Amino acid sequence: MAKGKKKAEGPDKARLTSIFTFRWLTRYGSYQETAQALNKPLYKITNDINSLESFLGYSLLARHMSKLTLTQNGHRFLRYANLVYEGFQKLDQTHEDTDPLIIVTTNAVAQYILPQALNIFSSEFPKCKVICLTGGAHYSYDPSRADITIGAPYNNRGDLSQFKITDYNYTFYASKEYLDSNPIKQGIENLINHRMLVGKGDYEKIDSSIIENNTIYYECTLFESIIKMAEFNMGIALIPIEISQYMQHSLIRIFGDYEVQYPLSVAFSKTSHRKEPLTFLKNIIYDIINPKL
Repeated sequence: MAKGKKKAEGPDKARLTSIFTFRWLTRYGSYQETAQALNKPLYKITNDINSLESFLGYSLLARHMSKLTLTQNGHRFLRYANLVYEGFQKLDQTHEDTDPLIIVTTNAVAQYILPQALNIFSSEFPKCKVICLTGGAHYSYDPSRADITIGAPYNNRGDLSQFKITDYNYTFYASKEYLDSNPIKQGIENLINHRMLVGKGDYEKIDSSIIENNTIYYECTLFESIIKMAEFNMGIALIPIEISQYMQHSLIRIFGDYEVQYPLSVAFSKTSHRKEPLTFLKNIIYDIINPKL
């Protein structure tokens, strides 16, 4: 070997550890939770990330107070880190996969669908631990950081396998007392000058001509809270029929023939090494939401 030339080096064990630590950190979202999950001192998690960023020559994470977000380079490197981890799992058949299954979904699915699905799933994969992120996390979580997401479909994501589960059918509900005080004639065009109670972002599902004449008074990720607001005569609730049937409430459906369809999908990475359990879980969820006659 000529003097002054270094032998090409592959990723050593320490570097692999740093890559895996970075992947875990993006999944848990905090240094503290990552340290607890890996059973390591907090300073070792910090050292792994600092060492990896120093080696790469760019920042992977943007730190804003206690919140961690991926930089543009961080998003790119996460795809590589996932491939390295998944390749390692396939090569080392003796290595037990202790990585928990991270599910990101809506509050409604987490409350009414997921418990039934996981009850069946756990009998087939009893050693698989599950972490479910919902609420605000569902709207901000990058699907590439999760094992499986259940919610609205993603656009322009060629890295994801996506499967439509069903169409949610949204319609309007109100209390009898509200309707007695605020009579509404049949016909969606008569739904004007009312307070609207909607799920987070659900106002986008309503015809714009309705929104222009109404006020989005209350927006929440919990349909139970929206229903309670309507039962207190605070306005008109926009709720999926499929979710309404799981809840006990006294609200009245206003327009029997008005529904807005919005798809519910399951998505997971095309390169995931967990396709067998993810496909199994996806099929369970489909069967629960679409029971065979």
